Amino acid sequence: SIAGQYAGSAAGSQAISDWMKTSDEAVKVGTGKPANTARMLDQIRKTPVDEDWRYSPAKGGPDDGGIPHDGPMAADVQRNLGNDTAPGGKVIDMVSMSGKLMAGVQELARMSDLTDKRLKRLEKRSAA
Repeated sequence: SIAGQYAGSAAGSQAISDWMKTSDEAVKVGTGKPANTARMLDQIRKTPVDEDWRYSPAKGGPDDGGIPHDGPMAADVQRNLGNDTAPGGKVIDMVSMSGKLMAGVQELARMSDLTDKRLKRLEKRSAA
């Protein structure tokens, strides 16, 4: 895990805290608006995901020892999921990204539930 690789270092502590954000409803405003899960799933579907890429310290990226990563590029996230999720197309706001990913998973689960219900109705018809 990334936490294990960085544990004990100042950079590691910062990296971990960058991923851990307060999410208590008591410290938020504007909550309670349900996400448009269908729209978010469509945005996710349009966003390519690359695998086995590495940061290049020579190009200004973090020196994480050349660990391979999987994930989208910030410019693609900005184009498909909005500037709030990838400000300036250079970084990804992982709080917004995880929320949109969760909404997409919820939409897939909803679609799966609907498919299951339809299949059960068809099975009942064919058994009759």
